[in-house]
Amino acid sequence: MVATRNRRTVLVALSIGFLLGAVSMRVYSSLNLKLRERIRLYREYRPPRVRLDCASVASSPIQRFEAATAVVGDRLYLFGGFETRGLRATTRSDRYDPATDSWTRIADLPVPVTHAGIAVDGTFVWVAGGFVGDNPGTATDSVWRYDSVNDRWEPGPSLPEPRASAPLVRHRRSLHFFGGLRSDRTTDSGD
Repeated sequence: MVATRNRRTVLVALSIGFLLGAVSMRVYSSLNLKLRERIRLYREYRPPRVRLDCASVASSPIQRFEAATAVVGDRLYLFGGFETRGLRATTRSDRYDPATDSWTRIADLPVPVTHAGIAVDGTFVWVAGGFVGDNPGTATDSVWRYDSVNDRWEPGPSLPEPRASAPLVRHRRSLHFFGGLRSDRTTDSGD
């Protein structure tokens, strides 16, 4: 027998799936297509399912949390964060290569930062805002660009004001930084 909680979860999942399918079918029905053609289009153009595989890999060179992470090509990059020995911020940066199951130390961040926004643009990784230094740290308006080909950091244009815990997104050829915490660490930005 399935527990009530699990049954609710399944019903919610089925409801969401049905709703998404219904919304998609409505879009196709507005094209005046036959039902069979609408179903074919829905199946062809729905987003692919993501498969999650878990495996043991080489351990990170240092234990840390609140690090900025990015994927460039087929490699994972870790920038800064807190070391687990207290809330001490680090500039340490590392790259993981799944083909060799190994970590390589790369150019360290120019400043020890946590809670930064991060976005990838080709072979460049942008790191914007965040809290600088050990906990509690101060919000910063700094923006840095990491060149993954030449393994070096360059300063970018400053944010309009210091912020942390905000997303940085690349859309088309522009970077967008929005929201986050202001310098007092408790006030949310309204944008």
